[in-house]
Amino acid sequence: MMKQLKYILFSLMSVAVVNTTAQKICDFEADSYQAIGTYDYWKQSPFNTGQLTGNMEVVENTIKSEKNETDHILAIQRSRYGSNLFGAKIRLKEPFELTPTTKYIHVLMHTPVKSRVMLLGLGKRQERKGQSDQVIQFEVVANNDIKENEWSDAVFSVKGNTGVVISSLVVVPDCESPHNLQEDFIAYVDEIEMSDDLVPRFDKQVYWVNFDKKGTLNRDDRHLDRVRFSGNSEGNLDVAVPTVTDKLVYHDLTDKVGFAVKGEEITPRMSYKGFWMHGYVYVDWNDDGKFKPNVDENTGKPTDNSELLSFSYYKGKNSLGQTLPNGNPGVNSSAFTVPENIDYGIYRMRYKVDWDNIDAGGSIDNSNHIINNGGAIVDVLLNVHKSTSHVKVVTRNGDVLKVDGAAFEESDVPFSQAVEIELKPEQNFKQNGVIVKHGYLDKPEFVNGNRQWRIDTIPPSKFVNDKATIPAEMFDGDVIITAEFASKTGVDEKNEDKDIVLTTTQNYLCITTTVKNKIITINDTLGHIYFSGVVNGKKSFNLNTGIYFVNRMKIFVP
Repeated sequence: MMKQLKYILFSLMSVAVVNTTAQKICDFEADSYQAIGTYDYWKQSPFNTGQLTGNMEVVENTIKSEKNETDHILAIQRSRYGSNLFGAKIRLKEPFELTPTTKYIHVLMHTPVKSRVMLLGLGKRQERKGQSDQVIQFEVVANNDIKENEWSDAVFSVKGNTGVVISSLVVVPDCESPHNLQEDFIAYVDEIEMSDDLVPRFDKQVYWVNFDKKGTLNRDDRHLDRVRFSGNSEGNLDVAVPTVTDKLVYHDLTDKVGFAVKGEEITPRMSYKGFWMHGYVYVDWNDDGKFKPNVDENTGKPTDNSELLSFSYYKGKNSLGQTLPNGNPGVNSSAFTVPENIDYGIYRMRYKVDWDNIDAGGSIDNSNHIINNGGAIVDVLLNVHKSTSHVKVVTRNGDVLKVDGAAFEESDVPFSQAVEIELKPEQNFKQNGVIVKHGYLDKPEFVNGNRQWRIDTIPPSKFVNDKATIPAEMFDGDVIITAEFASKTGVDEKNEDKDIVLTTTQNYLCITTTVKNKIITINDTLGHIYFSGVVNGKKSFNLNTGIYFVNRMKIFVP
């Protein structure tokens, strides 16, 4: 319990996910700070004149949960007599140096009111021997909204000149005017750390951008119109971006897929109207939902583990490490090579137009904001594939044949090449189309929103004389072709399923199983699957009027 603050402590929670690459600044245990004090930027504040004493104290965390394993947290009494820059000053045990590259300070906060929160950095330039180390070096509002009455990870973008060392941080829990504040309140702070990651620790979003994804351009003279790439093998992508019509800065065009093979050299290109902007290309090779840029400070090239693969300009160089004569090289950048050591699969790829900034989410500095600059971000998918697709065939009551009449057995076919098949029903059966499951079938259907496989149907109407062509786009990975032949008599007497009882009412089909864990498949006459799974006991399905097949038994739903 708090010793001096006469308030009821709100429920406390701490960090759910710890970024192992982050630099710990303060966790409010005994060895992580020098002192805690009250700060108010207003010189005539009663807290600066000595009329009032602020209540800021590190207290025991008496309400622990699975999300809060820390022993201590900082409690701040937000006084209505303080200014809009009133908060707790944390004298750090280990000062840190600012960098010209933007870093992100994460502060876990819990406040009972919805308000803007701010972070101040107090420090000095190292070469100024006589300067106080408590001079304001930055004051920034959190990039994200802070929710009331629950823990939020406030994220602050900070950068500065080389040689500036921060000795203290000031956490301002409410940087609004205090005139409308009717009473004091308590806010809590925990787990301060710094990293290259803008995404809040509690946020589960993937492929983050640093602005509202619905944000629109505020100018007409700059816009991205097309993204594409070509490869030295078979790689290709060419996608139009509708910026002119919708004005959006961010476009999720992941319904568009480019293709490449391992070891292929890819040359990205962007069609952009405008000047004095730069291009950046990323691929999330490890499928973790983030694009991690790493550039060697000495060579200016992307490192081996960088997911920023190509750029036209960053700190005076391009991704080849070449020094550029000026800051206007355009948005197109050099080729990159698809790694040999990755899995076959479908990956998220990002194109970005920005100014001298490698953050995949876009620059949001006030003086260099991606929206104000007329920048753009476009996400597409990249299919890294083999030269062949492995095909399996599953049939009931008939066969799938090749065009030469031979049985279509498990085999490899050329990648992205159409295949003609013929269906040969057994006696008293007829073809009912095929179901084609295609893509990377050993993976989940979606990995961080990136589709790895899909199921398509080629209906009976597409077959002429029991022959049809499976289009090339369905051979985009491994393939399973399923042919369920339909009985000409309406019910498959030969394979009647005696473990289920079927009844119907208006637009409803009821299935009752007489055994446990019965596998049920419901499809229509075109082969569309409405259900495939396990049923125990009774289960009803809301269906449109029509004919359906339940485990190959035909039934009419009124």
